[in-house]
Amino acid sequence: MTGKGVVLDCYTTNAPEYDGHQQTTATGIPCLRWDQFNYNNFADASISDAANFCRAPNYFHTPWCFITSSMSWRVCGISKCGDDGLSKCGQLSIDKPTILGRNVTFSFTPDTYDPNAILEWQRSMNGTDQWKTLPLNNKFIQYEKNMIYFLVLTDSETNNDEGFYRIHYYNETSHCWMKAGTLTLEGTGNCGLVYLRSENLTKNGTVEIEYYPSNYVMENNGSFERSWVHTDDKKSETLILADGSYEETMGQNQKYVLTIYMFSVSMNGRYSVHCGPRLLYTNAILLKLTEPPSTPVIVGLQDIENCRDCIVCEDNDMFELACEIHGGTSPLTVAMTIGNETYPPQVLNLTTYMVLFLVKDHHHMENVTFSVTNVALSSPLSATAQMFVIKPPNFHFSVPEILRDEEAVNITCTLDDGRPNPNVYFSISGLEVSSANSHNYNSTTSLNTNIITLTQFKKEWNKENIACCRYNEWYKIVRDCSPPKQVNYLCKFFFFY
Repeated sequence: MTGKGVVLDCYTTNAPEYDGHQQTTATGIPCLRWDQFNYNNFADASISDAANFCRAPNYFHTPWCFITSSMSWRVCGISKCGDDGLSKCGQLSIDKPTILGRNVTFSFTPDTYDPNAILEWQRSMNGTDQWKTLPLNNKFIQYEKNMIYFLVLTDSETNNDEGFYRIHYYNETSHCWMKAGTLTLEGTGNCGLVYLRSENLTKNGTVEIEYYPSNYVMENNGSFERSWVHTDDKKSETLILADGSYEETMGQNQKYVLTIYMFSVSMNGRYSVHCGPRLLYTNAILLKLTEPPSTPVIVGLQDIENCRDCIVCEDNDMFELACEIHGGTSPLTVAMTIGNETYPPQVLNLTTYMVLFLVKDHHHMENVTFSVTNVALSSPLSATAQMFVIKPPNFHFSVPEILRDEEAVNITCTLDDGRPNPNVYFSISGLEVSSANSHNYNSTTSLNTNIITLTQFKKEWNKENIACCRYNEWYKIVRDCSPPKQVNYLCKFFFFY
């Protein structure tokens, strides 16, 4: 368990604005009333309202107060509030496991060590009030070693020792309270208690399991034969401690330590201690080797127009994007992001994860990332590909209704905002005819603009269907044409006399 230090008080902007109710210096000396002295510029309405609270009159840089009538003064150790109104002053922890009848050890490591600082260990049954400073005696052993403060609670008892613990740490400039949380004691039963000391299981790593015998076993040690037991889905077996895989040693605080070397999947299962010859067992702890999953593989990547191994989809489509992940200890956490957008994948089967989303033009050339993590990984595994968004072009087709013989022909079709670049042509009654073609590419948007122009018109095309067409195998509609139009072609007539 770790706690976060809580400053006794703080100010939000600057010291003269402090109007809290702290009435002692940083070292706990009581403050005198301000109206005994000739001072002004208080945060309060009057000097009497300031009472004997810590203040920073006359724009002093930190709250302080008088402690004697001869105007001796000390700072109150009040600092500027953090973002959350809290201040961290170190790490406070309880050594696990906390076993009924055994010693319990608390440790506090200050962020800034001061050999002159004072540390008080305190306890409360409800965690809110009635905090009492613990005495220094054989019940509460207190000491300092290597700039770490320790409290050893000996011969722990259920009714008296369970509850909330905290430290009060202070020096001339600052002080804080830090809570350790609730102390709960575990019973050992008739045989004892086993506890997993190793935090993470890794393949071919080392695992340590502690066994704490019960008082009953320790008092009748000659009547018991201790053995470690491994149980999996198929069998239960007594461990052989001399085969190089398992070793037992005697540790501090009257415990035994089982060390497992080169841990593998075959060693998964529950571990307990048998206090023979009677059928007495400890609790059992489950060891399960966690395995990392494979790196995600994005399904269906393709090469298209200056984009290799890309995700190809079309604007305004509901698109299904999938990745494959193999193996790994459950649960797996899988996520997909497109730029700054995050989508939760659906599980299709044991290896496939799918996301259904609406494709928009702004997704073009965005990075798409699938990531996966589980307890075996310290950081996610990921795969990334760019998204190429297909965008069919818009037709802008201009045809004169009447075209007279020998007039300049100006039949034009513009196709803009197309991606990838289409093939563009005129179709007259279903037949492709040649035309002049110009092309413009916008490197920022990857969009194309094509203009085709028909500069010659044959009289046999009179009142035929003329359409502007485009073709590209990447488009959902591979070949498409504009609505057809007709031209009324008027020829000159020559009369002979």
